[in-house]
Amino acid sequence: MSVNNKVLVIDAGNTSVKWIAFDNELIVWSERELHLESNSALLTNSEYVSFQPDRLYFASVRSDADNRLLLASVKVLYPNVKLYILCSEKEACGVANPYIEPGRLGIDRWLSVLAVRELFLGGVVIVDVGTALKNRILLRRTDSTKEDILFLVLK
Repeated sequence: MSVNNKVLVIDAGNTSVKWIAFDNELIVWSERELHLESNSALLTNSEYVSFQPDRLYFASVRSDADNRLLLASVKVLYPNVKLYILCSEKEACGVANPYIEPGRLGIDRWLSVLAVRELFLGGVVIVDVGTALKNRILLRRTDSTKEDILFLVLK
């Protein structure tokens, strides 16, 4: 008996929406759209329509309105998919997220901070190169169990 393991991952970032579809470990298709409005064309492509994922992992730093619009379109196309929304939290694993709106910190960057906190004991600098070059400095306080995180954006 084979296990059906079809997964769709959507990453709605500040500058584009990235889609990638997996059938087990095989990448079936991927797409990058620069404008949210162009996703409606993406959702009518027969290659994408024929792919029916079991699970959808959704990460976004977009507004709630944009997320509702995108997810509504996706649910029409994939009505039976199990949806997992991945988001940064205010605090996790002893690390406080310094963003006023914690969900605006990309999940990839949040998870990198949590992983580094788990793997290294001292202060750490994480250099993250994406749309912007960002540094994260994880400092350990001696008087508390919480870490201080300093985010720098270099232009």
